[in-house]
Amino acid sequence: MNDSIEVILHTNPLIMTKILSYAYCIGMPSSRKINKAMYEDVAFRVLGAGNFPDFRTISDFRKIHLGSLEELFSQVLHLCEEADLVKLGTVAIDGTKVKANASIDKNYCHETLKEKEERLRKIARDIFEEAEMIEEDWIYGQDRPTLQILIAA
Repeated sequence: MNDSIEVILHTNPLIMTKILSYAYCIGMPSSRKINKAMYEDVAFRVLGAGNFPDFRTISDFRKIHLGSLEELFSQVLHLCEEADLVKLGTVAIDGTKVKANASIDKNYCHETLKEKEERLRKIARDIFEEAEMIEEDWIYGQDRPTLQILIAA
């Protein structure tokens, strides 16, 4: 059996999921940066519970469980959006004043809810695709443009 697969089998999936979820929420999709943060960042050390998975283990775990992680992350985004903890999208400030009606955000038909759910799934998918592109950059040394997703409270 591949050494990397053996390490993943002995790594607690709950810990790995917490580490990846937190890393993506703070805009850190690179498994190498996550691995470095495991040693330098207190939040990652707490989430890792004293474990320091190698960047290959983090990357392989994400690849193996990509579908489940995307689904979980889209559900987390949905819950956070419902609780008004995050605003998803790109924010641009140019001084334009726009009249707003806050109540429109609370009225959804079934079709709008489906579109919203699909949008959240796409955001989660884009985050994981960006992480994959960054991994390929490390492997192949290519400079690829990164997707900018702003998740701000």
